[in-house]
Amino acid sequence: MIQQLIRKYVEWLLILLLVFSVAYIVVMFDGRVDQESIIEALNYAAQTVTTVGYGNWVPTHWNFEQDSTLHQRVLFMKLLSVPFSLIGAFVFSVTIGMAILWILDRHG
Repeated sequence: MIQQLIRKYVEWLLILLLVFSVAYIVVMFDGRVDQESIIEALNYAAQTVTTVGYGNWVPTHWNFEQDSTLHQRVLFMKLLSVPFSLIGAFVFSVTIGMAILWILDRHG
């Protein structure tokens, strides 16, 4: 029973990561899918879901002086990050809690 719930929550985590990664690529990379955009998007989504937040840094090719919309896109991503991080943190913490209960059940 607990294993099925853990699997379900892990699926939700993966769906959240995928959805937020796609949103990040659309907003920050204008939908351009390449190795850099995928890595950046997955990194940002994982940091947001786990609420780790390693810090503010931007890809080297971003130039705030030449791209007048970049600041607005960053602000929009921050706006999207708030509900995503709340939902993601909940799902992540419940998943970890269930995994710990499952481990304790097996070894308790």
